[in-house]
Amino acid sequence: MGSIIGYILLFLMLAFTLFNIYATATKKKRDQANEYKYNALFAPIDNEILKLGKDWKGSPTMRLITEKEEGIVSVRDDGRKRAVIAWDGDLRTFRFNEYGGAELVDDETGIKILVHLPSETLTLQAASGKFKKKSFIVKSINEMAKRFVEFLNKILEQNKECETQSNIDA
Repeated sequence: MGSIIGYILLFLMLAFTLFNIYATATKKKRDQANEYKYNALFAPIDNEILKLGKDWKGSPTMRLITEKEEGIVSVRDDGRKRAVIAWDGDLRTFRFNEYGGAELVDDETGIKILVHLPSETLTLQAASGKFKKKSFIVKSINEMAKRFVEFLNKILEQNKECETQSNIDA
């Protein structure tokens, strides 16, 4: 009786080991496919930003992938006090002193980022309301959107520092 249990355990451990080897081997292929997909998603947007001038290269950048697998990119040029928000087919540039802040709205219609610019308020839809609020995809998109808003709102912090410095110098 004891040897049968030993053989069953040996078989289970062998099956588990083979499964782990398979998972490790296929992970590399999945990672390469995901990297290709990620680069293909953001390449046209990055090219639009680089058309503005090569001086945007190397600036702090934040990327957001929406539920519909669309990309949104924000780049801050802290030295020149300007920023750009770009998505597939469109972009907005603005100076730091024109920026009115960003906020995350999570309601029944989905997750949205509102970016307050001088001439308009951009509404960037990160996720629609069709998923359950506690699902993995909504949680991950919500976290990315929070980081995106924090990234943008660092502009407000830098504006306050500049104003404080200007008041000290005056």
